[in-house]
Order: sequence, then C-alpha cells, then structure tokens
Amino acid sequence: MEGYAANNSFNGVALIVKKGNVLLSKGYGYRDMEQKLPHVANTIFPIGSLTEQLTTEMILSLDSKAALSLEDKVYKYFPEIPYSERISIKNLLTHTSGLADYTIDSILLKTGKKKQPGRKEILEWLTTKPLAFYPGTKYAYSATDYFIAGLIVEKVARWGYTDLVHDKICKVCGMRQSGYDFANLVDDNKAVGYYSIGAKTVRAPLTDTAISYSSFGAYSTTGDLYKFYVALRQHKMLPQDWQDLAFTPLKDQAALGWKVETIYNKKFMVHESTIPGYTAMELWQQQDDVFIVLLQNNMNPPVPLTTVADGILKAIYGIEPKKIAEKKETIEKKEGDQPKEPKHYLEKYAGEFEFTPEFSLKFYLQDNQLFAESPTMKAILMVAEGPNTFRTTGVAAKVEFVKDKSGKINKAILHQGGEKTPGERVK
Repeated sequence: MEGYAANNSFNGVALIVKKGNVLLSKGYGYRDMEQKLPHVANTIFPIGSLTEQLTTEMILSLDSKAALSLEDKVYKYFPEIPYSERISIKNLLTHTSGLADYTIDSILLKTGKKKQPGRKEILEWLTTKPLAFYPGTKYAYSATDYFIAGLIVEKVARWGYTDLVHDKICKVCGMRQSGYDFANLVDDNKAVGYYSIGAKTVRAPLTDTAISYSSFGAYSTTGDLYKFYVALRQHKMLPQDWQDLAFTPLKDQAALGWKVETIYNKKFMVHESTIPGYTAMELWQQQDDVFIVLLQNNMNPPVPLTTVADGILKAIYGIEPKKIAEKKETIEKKEGDQPKEPKHYLEKYAGEFEFTPEFSLKFYLQDNQLFAESPTMKAILMVAEGPNTFRTTGVAAKVEFVKDKSGKINKAILHQGGEKTPGERVK
C-alpha cells in the first residue's frame, strides 16, 4: 500500500482483516488536498453503490416477515411504471430489470437547475422510457433499480427509508459514522471528492441525496463497513436462509447487492463503485474470513482499485509478495522494451458527437489523455479498453469510435444500460 501511495496510485483509506485480525487500517494521502489534511483510519466517504447492500437488507427483512416477496412484481407497488407487471423485486436487486438508468439523462439531471429532480420527477421520467431488454434476460447496471427498491421499502414499511436503515442496520451493527445526506454532514473527517484532469486535481460536485437515495446515497467508513460485514456473517439482521439469498447470483454472477467472483480459485463477494469524486471497493472471502475495503476520494485514479485489490490478495495469499514500488521501478528500467505508441494518436477522437437531439458528448485531449464532457458531468476521463473503444470513469458506459472507408472517425456508438446508441460527429 505504501508503494501505491508513493506512486499517487491510491489516495484514501484501506482496511484489511483476516480471521478477525486487523492486518492494516490506515489512511494514505489527503482527505482535503487544498488544506493538506491527511486521511485517518476513520475518514468518512460517500460509498456510492455499496449502498445497494443496505437496501438489499431492508428488502430481505420485509421478505422474511412476509410483508413482501422477492417475486412480487413492481406493478403491485408502482403500476404507472411501464412493463412493471414483468419486473420482479428480485430483478431490481440483481440489475436484470431492463429499466432505463435515470442518472444518464442529460435533461432530467441537467446541471445549473436551481432544484434537482425529486422522486416524482424521476418516476414521471421513467414512465416515458422503454425497457432496454426483457426482464431477467440480461444484466445491466441501472441506478433506477435500487431507487425503485427503496421506494418499495417505504411503501411497505410505511416509514422513511433512511430512518429504517439507521434503526434496523446502523444501530444493530454499531455503525455510528454511517448515514445519508453527506452534503450536509458536519464532521472534520469528511473526505473531499476530486477529479484528476491530467496533472490537475479539481473538486467534484456533491450529488443530491434526493437523486442518489437508496441506490448510491449512503456514506460510511472502512471501520463501519467491517462492522456491517461481521453482522452479515453472524446473521444479526436476518435469519441465515434469508441472508444467504443476498449472496446467490442470478445473472452474470450478479447477486443481491454483490457480485460473486472467482479469484485465485476462491469464491469472493465483490462490489466496486465509482461516483463523482469517489471510488470504493469491497471484497470478502467467507471461508478464509478475509475482508478488504478500499475507499478513495479520487474519481479517476491512475491505477484502478481492482489492481490495488489484486496486489493485496497476492500479498495475503503469498502469490507474489513483492513491493509495488520496486516492481514498478524494475519494469521501467527493463531494457529492450518497445516504445509505446505516442499518446497524440488520441487526437483522432477529439470532437463533438451527437447521439440524440438532446444529448451529445464532446471529446478533447488534455495532458495527452482523452476526456469527455456531457451536459451532466464535466471532465470524464476515457480509458482505452481496445481498438477504438474506451470506457468512461464514473459512469457505467463505453464509447466505440467507428472508422469510415477513408480511415476517419466520424461516428461513435455509446454502449450503456444494454443499449447501443449511434452518434454522428457534428464538430
């Protein structure tokens, strides 16, 4: 971890526990870069879509009391949502509903509005959108899924969602530094979120809890998330039969609030999140009782958290116990390496592409890196995933650039939410 921090590849807090023994609980870098305030072990972060695990617990709690069923159709609670008679609550919790993702709509969430959209506006928007695919046939992340799940919790329990999470989860687990409405939280240990734009680092805007809500609206610390993990293992909140439902995958290894992944021939529960200004990753291996959580206040770090987590797992399991800094230096000094393609090759992607009359993306270069701007978010770093294909950091989407017969790039395809939207170069 010191190697990653020294290379500016990790700025946040790491907690690593094995069989109840804390191997590491430490902050690296700054929680406030302008004021040079260092991270501490209990720095508080927005945890993004790790919030889904809290929402899952509330749904399963109601299921265990026969107040609802995972097989209930959304139509039972929100008949105004198109095709809701085909979508089950289980589809919502496994991102197999086919519902459009409200967080990608440039008109609904357009920056500069005096008031961000509330539940009513989001539900009205949803009534105008078709399904991306038939429910249960595909996995595609959509913040709408857990947004609707939170509304169902409130409708069934007849109690506010955030109050329910506080009383039924945070109190039970002893999570005293967790909650919602991070923007209005008064605490010296809050982490300021940042974007990296080339060599520059700028503050990221905070997302209104009315928008993030039960999908990605919670905040917490590494220590509180470990308390939640212990409670899951000890079945403090749910009987084991119901708790195990959260860890049973349905499609593409997607379980309820988690993904089930095989890493080094071992079954891990994994969740990774990116929201404006912050990234988070959580892994645990039940048989070995290994728990890892990484919280970072940099939306587009030079090294993804999956790489950092892999380094930690290698160290824990003795697969490659080398210091990261030494390994990096060895690679840089290795003789005979072929020079990489110069970064100016990205210039061919620069320009503005229109995907719908209401939505366009502007691509530009800064410090030899490709960025995109949209009406809802500025300075989105684009990371190459293959020939002419880039993923966006902070948004679950990819952009595929298409060459014409002359080799020029005048078309692009936006891959998001299971849909492919073609776009034409307009500038």
